[in-house]
Amino acid sequence: MNKILTLFLFLISLNCNSQVSLRDYYSLRILGEKNIYKVQQDINKNSFKISRNTNSVDPCIMFFLSKFTESTFLIANPDKPYNVTDVIDDTLPDRQLKIAFKSKKSCFIIYAHGGGAGFHYHIAWFELKNNKVDDFWICNSFKQLNNFGELKKFINTFDSTIILKNGRNFKTNYICL
Repeated sequence: MNKILTLFLFLISLNCNSQVSLRDYYSLRILGEKNIYKVQQDINKNSFKISRNTNSVDPCIMFFLSKFTESTFLIANPDKPYNVTDVIDDTLPDRQLKIAFKSKKSCFIIYAHGGGAGFHYHIAWFELKNNKVDDFWICNSFKQLNNFGELKKFINTFDSTIILKNGRNFKTNYICL
């Protein structure tokens, strides 16, 4: 009986410590390419409206990103200043929206992040259900995508693997936000 009780307590302690954070959960899904197929299906099957204003981004997305980053996620409109260098102005966001594509059940947002040699774009996809983010995917690009056709081509040909000359694979996708 003592052995069974000890085993039971051990299993309970494992269960209590096995909680995965939101960031860890989606990082594993994204880096393991578990949901890119859903992103590709979505962009090929649905129609999207274009927006270039942060007010058009669903509040549940901003809430999700704030929870994901564990800080207030701020993003500037395309025509507004934002922090593009290591010299930080606390009154400005660290990102700038370039374009958003919205359907009834999902949203893509493309935004600029960083400055100088570290300047890049993020392409983020959100599946929405009942005013909540139900699934999430993000990748990085050094090329700005200006229209839906460019986004669709990028998503449909997305491959985060580079094969080096020695035959080894290297994953280029990383999560930055």
